[in-house]
Amino acid sequence: MFQTEGSSYAILLYLARHGDPDAMLYLADFYTREYFQEPAHLYIPSEPFGSGLHTALFQAAGTWAEHARHLGANNAACYYDFGWLYQQATTGNIIANGATAIHWYLLAARQGYSMAETRLGEAYTHGLADIAPDAAQAYHWYHRAAR
Repeated sequence: MFQTEGSSYAILLYLARHGDPDAMLYLADFYTREYFQEPAHLYIPSEPFGSGLHTALFQAAGTWAEHARHLGANNAACYYDFGWLYQQATTGNIIANGATAIHWYLLAARQGYSMAETRLGEAYTHGLADIAPDAAQAYHWYHRAAR
């Protein structure tokens, strides 16, 4: 689907396609990071540059992350990135999804990732697109993040 330069990408893609869950997570994280940039070196050959690119990156990141998670991969930093991706998404037909953001933040927070715990505290303090504020949950996650 995507074409890019660089041997690291090629190696990750090869390993991910052959079932390596860690490579799947790193590839998903790569797509997540590209989503928030204007990737000059990453494109979809069948579409004009820019049209559908961010939607495709978003979908690719989510697909690889779910495959990796189902195969038992654990990487709190990557999970946090996906939570942030779902919280911030506003491109094309993708809208912010608070419940999905919370899902990914929880996966990271349960591994003790303090940034995810803080983000959960913020999410429950202010609410997200489809998540109502909850003072008890906000307190819980802020308290955990402060430890």
